[in-house]
Amino acid sequence: MGMKHELSIMSVVSVLSLVLAMIIGGLLTSDHRAEAQSTPTIFISDLVISEGAITSLNITLSEAPNGLAGFDIRVGIFEAQSTIIAQVQSGTVHSSFPLKLEEAVVDDQVRLRGVDLNKSYEKGAVNIPLGTIRIVTVEKGIVDIGALILALDDDSGDPINASISPGIIEVTAAFPIIVNGTSSRDNDGDGIVEDLNGNGRTDFQDIVLLFTEMDKIAITSNVQFFDRDDNGVINLADVVLAFNELL
Repeated sequence: MGMKHELSIMSVVSVLSLVLAMIIGGLLTSDHRAEAQSTPTIFISDLVISEGAITSLNITLSEAPNGLAGFDIRVGIFEAQSTIIAQVQSGTVHSSFPLKLEEAVVDDQVRLRGVDLNKSYEKGAVNIPLGTIRIVTVEKGIVDIGALILALDDDSGDPINASISPGIIEVTAAFPIIVNGTSSRDNDGDGIVEDLNGNGRTDFQDIVLLFTEMDKIAITSNVQFFDRDDNGVINLADVVLAFNELL
């Protein structure tokens, strides 16, 4: 009798321990899931580009857990520039928003509005392209491209509480850089010289020039414009990457 009573007590203790472990495990799992939840964020792309260039930056909403009905945002340069580094030329709403409004630039800011009439971005949508902002660079320096959310609604009509991740534009020395007697250029505004022979396009001769001139002062003194793998030096790996870009 005593043995059975003792076994019963042990069984109860075991069950209680198991239940307690399950509760604690559930709480930990819940905490983990809560921590794993991300906040919707409007990202503006970063860019390294030369003086006197014109380029566009992408504006993207990271996610819309309950869909995206529409948005009304102001994008541009919000901090006063003691020296004009860059200026906003225009803004464009992405083509996936059939009902849209793009206002004229005022004080280096542009207001963009779009409505998702086609329901392209429903519950769980991610990496939603809102539009682009067109920038012209003026002088060397760094400037932030920020955004102000005036309205951002989900498919239930509720506001989406999103954060802003500003884009950073680093404006560097002006092109062209003279390589082997020719004016090299950054044709696509990504801060990397592709067109070493300056003929307006990227071709195999550009790869040859990068290989034969990579130890010359024109390139070694402007490493950041030729350094495709971002390791601080120009070597065969950069030549291979340039070749792959051409394919």
